[in-house]
Amino acid sequence: MNSHFTLRRSIHPYAALLIIWIVLTLLGLFDAIKFRDLNWLGAIAALWGIGIATQYANIRYRIFWEDGQIKQIAANRDVTIIRTSEIDRIVLETSDLQTLLALRRPSQRIAIYAQGKSGPKWIDVSLKHFAVDDIRRLMRAIHERRPDLSLPKNWT
Repeated sequence: MNSHFTLRRSIHPYAALLIIWIVLTLLGLFDAIKFRDLNWLGAIAALWGIGIATQYANIRYRIFWEDGQIKQIAANRDVTIIRTSEIDRIVLETSDLQTLLALRRPSQRIAIYAQGKSGPKWIDVSLKHFAVDDIRRLMRAIHERRPDLSLPKNWT
């Protein structure tokens, strides 16, 4: 198995927003052309500007497999590295309402928990942000090194 790979992104979490933005853009352009009302062009530019500004941090959220280690770069650029030998458990989780509203963790995730030298740590692998095949590849890579670990059902 490849000793280094990066989980590829999925368009899934952004699809609804993208569709809404495109529809509003087309409606605004239609209005601007049909009625010569240029006010919508500023609103469209602001919509895209706000959208890009609010979603930019999410593209920094990355997960890597690097020769027996899982590395997460969070949206706020915090880096967490877990060696397979440190892993305590791997579980499939869904956020409760409080966690969901805090926007600190993905709503649906495979959480990899470990006990490091500096204390407990975890990596969240979002089921929406990353390609399903890549998540399975990561689970298989972990399982190859740690067959003693119990993995979430249907993710190997």
